[in-house]
Amino acid sequence: GEEAKIVIITLVRSNVRKDGVPELSDSGSIGFLKSENRTNVLLSRAKHGMYLIGNASLMEKEKHRLWPKVIGELRQYNRVGEGLPIVCKNHPHIENFASTPEMLSTMSPDGGCSEPCNFDMSCGHICPKFCKLSL
Repeated sequence: GEEAKIVIITLVRSNVRKDGVPELSDSGSIGFLKSENRTNVLLSRAKHGMYLIGNASLMEKEKHRLWPKVIGELRQYNRVGEGLPIVCKNHPHIENFASTPEMLSTMSPDGGCSEPCNFDMSCGHICPKFCKLSL
């Protein structure tokens, strides 16, 4: 893969028991994510920032020890969280964390945040919609 300024990686493994505890498959494997070469390529594509979206607790249980080391280092620097930080460009003091896709549409209904737009429209009225990002 090519490099990019920001990389968003989804780790699709999320095996969870009925009691909510993450567990590996019967073979103790996390599939293709156990390959050190693939993981190295995966983790080296970001120039400025990277988001890993997945089940950190499950990845820590990987038996080949690469992912436990990666997740451990992320935890050491407080880089593991319960959601994606969402900060409005127009209202940078407003920060939310989206832990589900549905939360994005609630927090950012028109692409900005849930604050009123308050933009002066050409007709003289103030925009009644939510904040939106200007293009």
